[in-house]
Amino acid sequence: MKKLFQFLFFIFLFLLIKVSFVEARVLPRFQSTRVSAPSSSIGIYPQLRADRKGLLINFSNISGNVSYVLYYKTNDKDEGVSGSIEGSGSTETREILFGTCSSGVCRYHENINNMKLEVTYSTSSTKRLRRFRIRV
Repeated sequence: MKKLFQFLFFIFLFLLIKVSFVEARVLPRFQSTRVSAPSSSIGIYPQLRADRKGLLINFSNISGNVSYVLYYKTNDKDEGVSGSIEGSGSTETREILFGTCSSGVCRYHENINNMKLEVTYSTSSTKRLRRFRIRV
């Protein structure tokens, strides 16, 4: 009984030491710095349209340059949309359709997944990046 107890104790000790050396890492592509946003920071509010065929992005308290990029996959094909806004204390709304439109006829993408929105904005002293994952 004593040997069984010693054996179990050594296994427990071995597992405890082995687990303490495991370290989780984030891939560099998805690392971002976390900083506390000042009260004068811009507001970014992405929201799917009611018909889920587009994304509405509301920007508030814009100061300086704001650029955005929306990435998503449709039928295993990468798609993306980018744009920018310049303003001073203004509020803007952008509507991004998931598809293409020509001569008033729109063809919407289907089977959309893995959607990400990246918004970069700069103030007089810093440049910041905010990332959003959108669930369709």
